[in-house]
Amino acid sequence: MCIRDRCDYIIVHNCYYKEYVWKIYLEGQIERDRIFVIPHLVDTREFTPLTKREAINNLRKYLDHHLIQEIFTKVVVGYSGLISNTIGSDVLAKIFQLFKNDNRLIFLIVGEGPLKQKLVNYVKQNNIKNVWFIGPFPHRLMKYVINLFDIAIITSYHEKLIAPSIYWFPKKLVEYSACGKPILFIGISKFIKDALHKYNAGVSIHPLEIHKMVQYLNHIISNYTYLSRNSRRLAEQNFGLQIIATKLQRLMGFLDYS
Repeated sequence: MCIRDRCDYIIVHNCYYKEYVWKIYLEGQIERDRIFVIPHLVDTREFTPLTKREAINNLRKYLDHHLIQEIFTKVVVGYSGLISNTIGSDVLAKIFQLFKNDNRLIFLIVGEGPLKQKLVNYVKQNNIKNVWFIGPFPHRLMKYVINLFDIAIITSYHEKLIAPSIYWFPKKLVEYSACGKPILFIGISKFIKDALHKYNAGVSIHPLEIHKMVQYLNHIISNYTYLSRNSRRLAEQNFGLQIIATKLQRLMGFLDYS
């Protein structure tokens, strides 16, 4: 017996992936209504916008004094999570070079991964002064770490996995948006591109168009308050606990326990 025949319902995390699963994996052999979309969730009471001072007060022992001064006086463009070319993190090197002489901002890279040391070496070899690597941090502190950022970067792309990456939905989107951070998305995910466009919560850049990032970053800086407010609204209306609980209750209502 095929596993799909043993399932009452199937859960996926976005509407585009639902169509992909139905057509490709399930070959249209079950009713579409048996596939439910339940997105990643976040506690919007825990992950909430904070001032940089509030965030730093909870992280001070982990941060260099000079970095603290930089955070207070510069635009902080942040990246957190896995640092790997499997999700397109290698594009960060191009971004660092592009903004090497931009004194308005710093890049704050938080996390670990197979590509981290290569990026650290690249920054040193190219004498790039506005990139900082910190962490990793336990998840309980990430609500503060994200609030060190002004703008949050998501990379979600792999040139050998172009078809699947169209349907990817990185969980960091829900935490970034809950903290009210305008999103700078580098990838081809239909879900993220549509969400950012619908809510005016950030910008999407194709991985082959990094040269356009200067104008996109300037757009975010110029419209920061508007985009920040919209990013928080994106989280509240789509990823909050109560939103997801309602979806799950609806799904449970369809189950037959007899």
